[in-house]
Amino acid sequence: MCVHLVSAALYGCLFMDETPAAFANFRLWQSLGFVIPFAYSNFLCTHVKLYILTSMLVLGMCGYTAVEFRRRRLPKQQPPE
Repeated sequence: MCVHLVSAALYGCLFMDETPAAFANFRLWQSLGFVIPFAYSNFLCTHVKLYILTSMLVLGMCGYTAVEFRRRRLPKQQPPE
């Protein structure tokens, strides 16, 4: 639950001008993230699933770090009135 709120807040901060499109994109990838593991859950062993989840976690952490560094370099944006 907490990770979901942080992700939603990040989308809200990064895409202030296109908020509805940003949250629609967020929900699309979130639902795809639920569907794909559900689809392969009966076909793979537990240790393979753990390798996949660990690699996705590391990839997500690297992506989040890259977004934070890029965000820090940009000048401050004023929120729309």
